[in-house]
Amino acid sequence: MEAEIDPELLISLVQERPTVWDKSREDYKSRTRTTKCWREVYIQLNPNFENLSKADKDKYDN
Repeated sequence: MEAEIDPELLISLVQERPTVWDKSREDYKSRTRTTKCWREVYIQLNPNFENLSKADKDKYDN
């Protein structure tokens, strides 16, 4: 069973991290930086994210 994600919370979390959406930013091109920002979002949406198996974490990346 998949958890429901609050769309407003997701939007807010992404807006707080322009690295993942603002193509004019230099760090937008940094895979390391964008991955770090997305991980921050994942952790906010799922506080147990760090305890997930690698297979479950990989689902977030797709």
